[in-house]
Amino acid sequence: MKINTSNVIETMVNTLLQVGDRVLEISRDELICEIWGNEAGVSLEDHDELVGRSLADIDAKFVYGKCREHVAESFRTGQNTLLETILTLNGHSIRYILRVLPIHPDLDRLFLVAERVKTPIREGKETIATELKDGFEQRSDFFDRVMNTIPGDVVVLDSDYRFLYVNREAVRNEESRRWLLGKTDEEYFRLKGRPIAIAEKRKEKHELARNERRVIEWVETSYDSEGAAVHIQRKICPLFDDKGGLDIIVGYSMNLTDLINTQEELKTNKDTFESAFHDSGIGMAIMAPDGKWLDVNNVLCEMTGYSREELMKVHVREITFPDDRRPNKEMVERMMRKEIPNYTMERRYISKSGKIVHALFTLSLVWSRNELPRFFIAQVVDITKMKDLEFENSRKNMELEQVKMNLINKVNQLEELSYIIAHNLRGPAGNIGLLTDALLAQNDGEELEGGVGSAFTMSEGLSYIKESSDNLMSSLSSLMQIVEIKLNKTIPTDECDLREMVSDITKQLQSTIFESRASINTSFVVETILYPRIYLESILYNFISNALKYSRSDLAPEIIITTRTNAGKIQLSVKDNGLGIDMDRYGDKLFKLSQVFHTGKDSKGFGLYLTKTQVESLGGSISVTSRPNEGSEFVVTF
Repeated sequence: MKINTSNVIETMVNTLLQVGDRVLEISRDELICEIWGNEAGVSLEDHDELVGRSLADIDAKFVYGKCREHVAESFRTGQNTLLETILTLNGHSIRYILRVLPIHPDLDRLFLVAERVKTPIREGKETIATELKDGFEQRSDFFDRVMNTIPGDVVVLDSDYRFLYVNREAVRNEESRRWLLGKTDEEYFRLKGRPIAIAEKRKEKHELARNERRVIEWVETSYDSEGAAVHIQRKICPLFDDKGGLDIIVGYSMNLTDLINTQEELKTNKDTFESAFHDSGIGMAIMAPDGKWLDVNNVLCEMTGYSREELMKVHVREITFPDDRRPNKEMVERMMRKEIPNYTMERRYISKSGKIVHALFTLSLVWSRNELPRFFIAQVVDITKMKDLEFENSRKNMELEQVKMNLINKVNQLEELSYIIAHNLRGPAGNIGLLTDALLAQNDGEELEGGVGSAFTMSEGLSYIKESSDNLMSSLSSLMQIVEIKLNKTIPTDECDLREMVSDITKQLQSTIFESRASINTSFVVETILYPRIYLESILYNFISNALKYSRSDLAPEIIITTRTNAGKIQLSVKDNGLGIDMDRYGDKLFKLSQVFHTGKDSKGFGLYLTKTQVESLGGSISVTSRPNEGSEFVVTF
């Protein structure tokens, strides 16, 4: 059976199996914790039947139950015990030697070694004495092998703290080990030139163990020739005789330097990570593979508006914006398949107050040694302000683009108008001037050069002036019609899908809509309108954003967008239940530039002016019906 224990126990068990057929690990409460067997021993078919059971409950066919008293004695005294017994099975007598060895690194456990003696059972005092002598020599050799195999210093001291036994791990040199027997720690330290203070401290520990009649354990720190710390764990166990006097002291030592250095390194790494985690300027979290929070830092709590205790009770899915859940799930599944080590994406969270928090979300997966997902590390950067600026810049750019187009259009119109005026009005205006001068000269009795004044009478001259004036007015009327035609031709007309436009605009205003719990309902008799797209998008955006901006604090915004036909013309209506406008007070100022009717709303009085200009520039009209705290309805007639 494969030994699945620490290296120390594995080494000890392998050594014990060189003598015995089976090794059992017994706890202080007499439970069988584990069983090992060598290849030459009997089968371990009863392994599962015995492990976890008490020695008191074992069936008679097992020999281990006969050593309960020896196990209890060894736990009490810390001394080895030996039991020879005979087990009768299927009419055959089998002799066993059972050794109870309290040499386990854990003081609450010991080893039970079972050896089946294959020689026939014989009677007679001489035969038994010979066997006992052989057994003693075998056991002595056995214990020496065991002690020298243990990866640690093992010593035995008498009641005067003189060495009775030293294993090879404690003193490598055979001659020094033999010299040490019968000597004290102080004598050994003087020989090696080591500080006597260490030996004196050990003696104090021996006295403490003797007086308090208990095992003493401590870590002794010294420094090597290079100044590096050396940490030794020392454990001394006093054993007393039948009269209560100190019999011997068993000492065990193990070098823990590597272990302590590793622990200190792990602690340093842990402290460094915790400092970086909790003192980070961005939100950070550790999450289980199922998405539950394992730990969160203060920045993430402030970002979401939850306290740490509140956030730990909320699943990450619950605070993730619904539209962002599926893309995030797909990326996590790719990480679990080891297609990607991590990923970064934009993600929206719903704060405790209902506000949308835009975040740049980075997720990494930490795997365990057995290649199982252990936990996620999430880094969350709040980019809400940046997204707001992006939306604002986009809106400003759209407005600037509209102003630019209007300006270009106006410049072109002015250039064309100037040319037309110079071309079409110069003749009638010149005629009127010439006729006027001629009539004035005729009235004064003078004659203009060329005899123009004598060519017609005063009545005829006035008639000619009237005719030129009519021609001038006719030209002006024609010019106005031309300007109107030119205006329509310079602005491209698009086939505008109203449902698509409203959907695009609501996406731009999604955060505001979600936070205000607004509802937007549409009913289109006419779904498609031929109109410049950039103008119609601007008109709808201004109406919807104003309805959200000027909503009531005590009522969720409700916006109704409809189309209808009236007298053969298409009309677009945007109606809300917001703050409304006092038309008696502000009706004549409603569409004028830089007029603001509600304070505290970050308004510049430009939107409605721009909307009216866009509508009327293409021959349309705009009207409004509104009352304070009852909402407003804007109607555009195309």
